[in-house]
Amino acid sequence: KDFYFGEIIKSCKKQSGIFLVQINWSKNKSYEILNFISNNKSENNRLIIGKSMDFKYEIKLYFNKLKTFFYLINKSKKNTKLKKNYLFHSKNIFSSSSVQANRIAISIENIIKQVNPKRVMITLEGHSWERLSFYVAKKFNSEIQCIGYLHAGIFKHQHSLMRLFKYHYNPDLILTCGKSSYMDLKENFKNSKISVEN
Repeated sequence: KDFYFGEIIKSCKKQSGIFLVQINWSKNKSYEILNFISNNKSENNRLIIGKSMDFKYEIKLYFNKLKTFFYLINKSKKNTKLKKNYLFHSKNIFSSSSVQANRIAISIENIIKQVNPKRVMITLEGHSWERLSFYVAKKFNSEIQCIGYLHAGIFKHQHSLMRLFKYHYNPDLILTCGKSSYMDLKENFKNSKISVEN
């Protein structure tokens, strides 16, 4: 039973055309997990996103980060009112969490280009990589249905979960597993195009 998705993955495995992608947050090395998957036929159509990418993608990631850094610095010089905001974001652009969020999004983008799915469902907890994943999916194909799954309740300071971003960064559908979170999200996104189901 999956910690986040419960019986959903088990149910999906009974259907054809399901491709499962998981992020390696564990202490185990990615190649060890991949070896386990390759040796178990029941784990077909499963892929692990590791803690690093191929060298060329890592170079591309940091090069884009560097470009964004100088862009923000330049903006801070031209806009005195928002200078602190620009400098704050430029300072955090190379943080480990920011780099990892981009790394996950790039990995998911590469998978989407190969699989060309009709739907993409990921956890929805308010992390930046989740929004970036919706963006890369929509950028590849605007017809892809992006689904966010909230497996727990909403915490007091979970503000990013409730924010409405530009279209490509939002899920089309949010699935919840509790009445309280369902009612909160239904009310929060009532004037948007985001559907909420329990």
